[in-house]
Amino acid sequence: MIKKKYLLLVSILGITSIGAAFLVGNNLSCKKIFCLSLKDASEYKLKEIYEENQYIFRGLYGKDDILLRLEIRYNATKSEAEQAIKNQIMRTQALFDEAAAPYPGDISDIVSCSKEYIPKHTTKTKNEVSISHFSGFVNERLVFGSCTADQLKYFDTLSMFYCDKQKKFFQVELIIPKDEYLKDPSEYKEILNSLGCKQ
Repeated sequence: MIKKKYLLLVSILGITSIGAAFLVGNNLSCKKIFCLSLKDASEYKLKEIYEENQYIFRGLYGKDDILLRLEIRYNATKSEAEQAIKNQIMRTQALFDEAAAPYPGDISDIVSCSKEYIPKHTTKTKNEVSISHFSGFVNERLVFGSCTADQLKYFDTLSMFYCDKQKKFFQVELIIPKDEYLKDPSEYKEILNSLGCKQ
């Protein structure tokens, strides 16, 4: 009887260990930027880590003049990812909502931003993964919200998507100097088109 209980206990521990190893292995099977499908991923060098723990990775990579800001949320659910995307869309669009001018005058009673400075939101599907993008120009602090040409220093695309197999939510920002982007947008678009879940 004791032998049977012992064998049952060993079996349960063995199954639990295999399950735990699978979960750990699933998270360790790829590291940071290498969890992405991205053209020339190995050429991006890690410049700075903003935050790193068992729940999240946030860091900055660089390759030539291109910057890549990466956020990965580990063990995320699809509903959490969808909510995070909705929140980011609302935050970004709110930056450009028309507002009452603090000192209304003869010219205008509202503060607004010209359409050319407002980032465009698009969604595409790649390998059955929905990828949400905001593309537009950002200031020297690498944030959307500036509405004058002299403040816009970079072209930025913020991409957000959920990888079901990895159980990870990604936010990826590709940032390139404005003049470089305007010279040849096609190279930048090729990088963006390569972005997605690593299979």
